[in-house]
Amino acid sequence: MKRAVLYARVSTTRQAERQLSIPDQLRQMRDWCQREGYEICGEFVDEGISATDDRRPDFQRMMQQAYQKPAPFDAIIVHSLSRFFRDHLELGIHDKNLRKNGVKLVSITQLTADDTHGEMIRTINAVFDGYQSKETAKHTLRSMQENARQGFHNGSKPPFGFDVQDVHVDGRKDVKRMLVINQEEAEIVRMIFSLYLETSKGVKGIASRLNEQNISRRDKQWSTTIVHSILTNEIYKGIRVFNKHHWKTHELKPESEWIVTEIEAIVSEDLFALVQEKLKSRSPAVSHPKRLSSPRLLSGILKCGICGANMVMATGKGEGGTYYYYRCSTKTRKHVKLCSSRPVRMDQFDGRVLNALADVVFTPERVTVMLQELRQRLQADGGASLKALKQRQEALQVKLKNAYRAIANGIEVDQFFKDELESLKNQEAEVSARIASYQTSPRAVVDSLDARVVEAFCSKLRNELLDTTKPFSKEYLQLLVKEVILKDGVATIRGGYRPLAGAIRWAAEKKNPTAAKAVIGFNSDWRPRDDSNVRPLP
Repeated sequence: MKRAVLYARVSTTRQAERQLSIPDQLRQMRDWCQREGYEICGEFVDEGISATDDRRPDFQRMMQQAYQKPAPFDAIIVHSLSRFFRDHLELGIHDKNLRKNGVKLVSITQLTADDTHGEMIRTINAVFDGYQSKETAKHTLRSMQENARQGFHNGSKPPFGFDVQDVHVDGRKDVKRMLVINQEEAEIVRMIFSLYLETSKGVKGIASRLNEQNISRRDKQWSTTIVHSILTNEIYKGIRVFNKHHWKTHELKPESEWIVTEIEAIVSEDLFALVQEKLKSRSPAVSHPKRLSSPRLLSGILKCGICGANMVMATGKGEGGTYYYYRCSTKTRKHVKLCSSRPVRMDQFDGRVLNALADVVFTPERVTVMLQELRQRLQADGGASLKALKQRQEALQVKLKNAYRAIANGIEVDQFFKDELESLKNQEAEVSARIASYQTSPRAVVDSLDARVVEAFCSKLRNELLDTTKPFSKEYLQLLVKEVILKDGVATIRGGYRPLAGAIRWAAEKKNPTAAKAVIGFNSDWRPRDDSNVRPLP
């Protein structure tokens, strides 16, 4: 029996809340599958999300399963193609890739044949859906702009400190929505502004205090980002701005397109202005330019093994003056009691990591094992060696020569012979193309690395790692190391095998294993898997 999954989607939150479309889509698709003999093995639903891109949770989960080899189902059933994708180019790419993996995309309201005519009809439908989506977005934005000019609220979730209230307008049947002050939340907003202006607490200190006192933020914890956004949002001084950023890219629009209206203020304009001045004076860009520009070797890749958050730079005072250390960002930005991890001295920990990489990870013996594992994985993925490709090419060329010799000797050429000859020519052309592109493939890179090249790379890299007279390239380290996880004093280092192989190849060609920008450029065509070299730090 054929297996299928169902995918349903609605574009607006209002549709999702009222459940006007999802149940009906699913009901029709279930009935269709029953009539056509499909066994339903899964249902995926995205509510209130546009189909102009693939940033949809259930859509992503469904496509991950669809691209498995073999796929766990034979078809994806949708009510219409616009439910799947409204961009005709993306729709065509997914449709083609799904078919290659043995999965059909079926619209129960737009059934087409599996031939070139059906493909043309699907493309026309997708182009029309995309055009309709853009026209709808244009008219919706114009309607929302006018709604904002009249002082009404667009959307469902109000900013903190406000509630949404339904209002009836004379002469209209629909209900408009307006922002009104939530007095309980407004008091918290006023407290945040007062604490920042009248005390020495910064945004981190305010977030920590609010969390420590269990002051609610709609059942969520406070963070430095949220506190900062409240302190800088003009809506709290009575100025509401709509259409300031592009909804999809978040890029700032020209000021001429903004819709600015007045609203009841929570704090005075004078208080808001004083807070902005203090924020500017305390900005790291103004007060600590050297600290911001200083290289922090493990920032971006060092993770807390307790809560999973990034570990970021912090400062402390000791007998020798100011020193730097890595600290869990949960403790730094939210509250110290939310994570039990301990900070580590930056200079000491950086040195331990570099020594471990030199003495434990990037040794010739360990790197040889990594490359061997990578070779096995590439073979499992179907990557043939150059020797095997050339043997295949020679065998096909011999068959072609024999066929041409037979024709020259007057053999009768029937349709079967023509088909066989055409098949041989296609196979030989495919193998020749694979040989031509072999030198730029991951398999070719790995095959070119012998013991001498690996040993030279490890020796040079070791000298760079242990040279204390100059800083090691942070950019190069992040190429080789994916993340460092610190938990209970033990560090686990993870990194991809493919970028390592590319770095070794580049080093052999250019005699410089730490030319970070060049190596990164070399690896841009690679598609690293989630392989890793997991080793605890000694």
